[in-house]
Amino acid sequence: MQYYDALKVAAKEAGMTMSGISERIGRNAGYIANGIAHQSSPSISNAVLMMRACGFEVVALPMGEAPDGAMVIDPTPKAVEAESTARERKRAKLERQLEDLAD
Repeated sequence: MQYYDALKVAAKEAGMTMSGISERIGRNAGYIANGIAHQSSPSISNAVLMMRACGFEVVALPMGEAPDGAMVIDPTPKAVEAESTARERKRAKLERQLEDLAD
């Protein structure tokens, strides 16, 4: 589940709107809508504040140990792609360094 999908579930259970949550954490009313529109991820601090505004806690657990009914938040496809690109760049750099050592 993506973060903003989880936030929508939490907001519905709390009877809150996205603009209400934004304002409750001291942001402008369009803060969450803007994040959704740009497919961005909030900082961890803001993510926690938004969930807490809905009466939810954010908890870290070992992978695979989330209890039934817990919302498990996955990274966005954009973040997964960025991680993959960074890993590939690092691999290519290491290969160049090994080639330089072999010369």
